[in-house]
Amino acid sequence: MAIVEAGLRPDMRFVPTKAIEQQDIQSLHRIRDRCIKQRTQLTNQMHGLLQEYGIICGRGQKSLTQAVWRAVEDAENELTMLMRQLLTEQMEELEPLNNRLLDLDQQVEQVSRAFAPCRQLMAIEGIGIVSATQLYSALGDGRAFQNGRQASAYIGLTPKQYSSGGSATMRGIGRTGQLSLKCALIRGGHAAIHSCPGR
Repeated sequence: MAIVEAGLRPDMRFVPTKAIEQQDIQSLHRIRDRCIKQRTQLTNQMHGLLQEYGIICGRGQKSLTQAVWRAVEDAENELTMLMRQLLTEQMEELEPLNNRLLDLDQQVEQVSRAFAPCRQLMAIEGIGIVSATQLYSALGDGRAFQNGRQASAYIGLTPKQYSSGGSATMRGIGRTGQLSLKCALIRGGHAAIHSCPGR
């Protein structure tokens, strides 16, 4: 009954149907996001464990890797044999995650070259392979949306609006919508701004 009622309303907005290739690309990005989260959790945990023993390292995985191997090989620090073994095991856990992410990045690059809409999106300044494939998996060819604001609202890029007494107040962009796509677009926007001459 609810579906029939919704179908009879002329102003009802429907979620666009995804093609099979869009679902495939979306699945690829979800798996990639999960691997990134796992790697981030692992590196953050190693940072924390090292700090508990007074070993401070810089940001980034390269700095962390150097600090871990230095700490493990240094016989004069306070690390016990158990802690050295645990850090070594965590480093061994990190390597397959990095290799898996490299494989997934190559698959994303192949997908971005395989579909014409992705190639067209990458011609825009600040849109790379990740943003292009995520946009294509979310919006398709864009025909399901009447204008850019509808597409932005579907992604979750439009600001929240509070209207009362004839006055409209625009608030910030919330955390609803597709977070990984929004993050990729924001990073691409920052990169495009930084590349502008005389900014």
